[in-house]
Amino acid sequence: MKKRFSFICLAFLLLIGCTPKAEIPAILQNHPLRTTFTKLDDPTNKPEVLFNGKDLTNFYVFTAKNGKNSPLDNNYVVQDGVLFFSGSDPGYISTVKSYSNYYLTAKVKWGNERYGDRKESPRDSGIIFHFNADRVWPTSFEFQVQEGDMGDSWLTGNVTCTDSQGTAYPVGRNNRIVKYADAESPYGEWSLLEMVVWDDNAEFYVNGVKVNDIHHLSLTEGKILFQLEFADVYYKDISILPLKENNKNMKTAISTEKAPAAIGPYSQAIEANGFVYASGQLPINPATGQFPEGGIKEQTRQSILNARAILDAAGLSLANVVKTTVFLADMNDFSAMNEVYASFFKAPYPARSAVAVKTLPKGALVEIECIAVK
Repeated sequence: MKKRFSFICLAFLLLIGCTPKAEIPAILQNHPLRTTFTKLDDPTNKPEVLFNGKDLTNFYVFTAKNGKNSPLDNNYVVQDGVLFFSGSDPGYISTVKSYSNYYLTAKVKWGNERYGDRKESPRDSGIIFHFNADRVWPTSFEFQVQEGDMGDSWLTGNVTCTDSQGTAYPVGRNNRIVKYADAESPYGEWSLLEMVVWDDNAEFYVNGVKVNDIHHLSLTEGKILFQLEFADVYYKDISILPLKENNKNMKTAISTEKAPAAIGPYSQAIEANGFVYASGQLPINPATGQFPEGGIKEQTRQSILNARAILDAAGLSLANVVKTTVFLADMNDFSAMNEVYASFFKAPYPARSAVAVKTLPKGALVEIECIAVK
């Protein structure tokens, strides 16, 4: 009788065009901010399978040796529903798309070999997120996947955040936030990794146990990569579930010590709605506080270097620039400026405006501002 009743209920749901609501993971269902994860209440919101177990659709490969879209070789093998990383050429597979406000899940297991100068070190990998410009260890945040340290967080490049106790981690190279719980499976067994990422927050879970959380992240959106770092490692069952709509009104200030500091009521740059708007950059060397020696060529180079440093702090590069504005104190300097400018940008070149102004701050010959897309 019970079976017949269940069959009738299922048939009724199908008849009216409905399907049973997908089960919400326990971590999300019991989360103290569950009510803010509004997309979990949308019956059409389903997990996106990032790794289909057959090929690297949804991903591309980056290696230190060959760069982006490197050809597949024995370092990255898909077999029997499992992704196997191996070899001494550091790199990663990265999602093609950028993400924010999501629940990510994956399973990981260690292989046998270690390579290079890491043969006696703990096996190492990582899930790196909120990155935009490709390089080995890009500007980003990391859910570290390492033997004995599964769940530490690393800050790479010009990023900032606070830890679970509210301690601030300012801009610095390779800041580490140590996990506060251990839940890794024994060697040779699969560990379940889960990430809850929303607004400017991230939580890390290992086998259902929360092991770390970081807040006030200076980057809130970007691609996600799975890292090969001198050790054999297996990944499978990688999927992502949207949690909420992006906050269209959210804006984040970008700052770095590698460009002149903002000395007035403005930011070095603002990130909003997938764009980074960089303030105009005078040709001030941030190390000396002075203009470089020389003329328009030297000043143009310094202005662009300053803009590049700010973009780097946002996880971007000059390749992400879609629009620049060049302010010149003398339009007769246009040709010399353009010669240096052209050495920094490649086709398709960003749109550009170039205007002459009466004067520029501090008597500069040039000032350059830019807009970049993530």
